[in-house]
Amino acid sequence: MSWQEIIITIVGTVATALASWLVAWITSLINTKIKDEKVRACLNSALEVVTRTVKVTYQTYVANIKGTDAWTADAQKNALQLAIAAAKTQLTDEVKNYIAQSGLTVDEWLRQQIEAAIYSLKANSGKEAADNANG
Repeated sequence: MSWQEIIITIVGTVATALASWLVAWITSLINTKIKDEKVRACLNSALEVVTRTVKVTYQTYVANIKGTDAWTADAQKNALQLAIAAAKTQLTDEVKNYIAQSGLTVDEWLRQQIEAAIYSLKANSGKEAADNANG
């Protein structure tokens, strides 16, 4: 096993743990801020789908090519499209209708949520690396 494969495995494990932490934190935030049970359930369900989709896309597509010449802007766009398509098939009609009421298309809402989840994972990975280096 090469160093690159070891590093990718470690990064994948850390990303999965951070994604789990992120969904728990967002769910907690939603539960404290949103009083309508139905709305809360829709948002929690949708965010769980997004988180699960980001993890699966990372494990099945991104981890295999990230850090290689194959990880191009087109590959990143493809990963996003794969995640959107997978998440869209998992959302219930009720959740899709709720999203549509927000004024966004389901695809656009999913793109925003997936990109936000990835940004949070990257930010938390960088913070953890800095904390580990300093502490």
